[in-house]
Amino acid sequence: SRYEIFKKRSEIEKLRKMILRIENEIKTLNYRPELIKDLEEKIVKLRKKLDQIRFEKNRLERELERSYEILKNIEKIERELKNIEERVDILKLRKKMLNNVKNAFRIVQRRLRKKMLKKIVNLMNYVFSRIYVYNDYNALDIKVKEEKIIRENMVYERSIYLFYAKRTIDNKWIDVAKKMSEGQKNIVALAFLIALFKVFPHKIMFIILDEPVPNVDKKCREALIRMISEMKELKQIIIATQDNDFINIVKEIKPPLTGCVYSFSHGEKQPIVKKILVK
Repeated sequence: SRYEIFKKRSEIEKLRKMILRIENEIKTLNYRPELIKDLEEKIVKLRKKLDQIRFEKNRLERELERSYEILKNIEKIERELKNIEERVDILKLRKKMLNNVKNAFRIVQRRLRKKMLKKIVNLMNYVFSRIYVYNDYNALDIKVKEEKIIRENMVYERSIYLFYAKRTIDNKWIDVAKKMSEGQKNIVALAFLIALFKVFPHKIMFIILDEPVPNVDKKCREALIRMISEMKELKQIIIATQDNDFINIVKEIKPPLTGCVYSFSHGEKQPIVKKILVK
């Protein structure tokens, strides 16, 4: 209808005027399309930069959080280290005090040792003179060599016991370990052990000897049997040996001994034990 056409024309005119107005406003604003494009590009760049800054910010926050944890651990370790250092200082002090006590103890020990060694050496010489029937050596002695050791700025002392025998021909004291034969050294060792047995209190009433004084002759073996058989502290003596000389010594010794001699040998299924001498 004409009314509708008129209405549409009015709307078109209205829109035309609005467009003109907008164009005039745009002109007034000095609008340039290239400026908008430039702004859009800058916005895109700024957004990228913002994203980078946000990413870096998050990274720094995470590192800062880790740094806080590391700092806490460092503080904890420092406290533990301080405690350990304090404990080490205490232990060093105690170690020094203990070392002083040990040195004081060693002074007392030396005094007691001097008295005990005198008794032991006297008994050693008695036993040695009874077992060793020859006269090329006529005395034994024990000398103590003191050594100082420095370790961790602390001075420690230790004692080394050296055995000496006096040679009859020139009255010279010689080192038992270096100059005497194996048989002679065995006799010295046995004399020392028997001296200890006699000096120190105990309730042992028997002695077991396994191949005693090897590398010595029958005279010394006989002297050994005679000497230990006279020891009042012993109620029983057991000797294990493969040397038949001991059987003859037991048979021939005067005054006679009371005891038994057993022979042990290998059987097919079990050891064979025979009583070959009863006195």
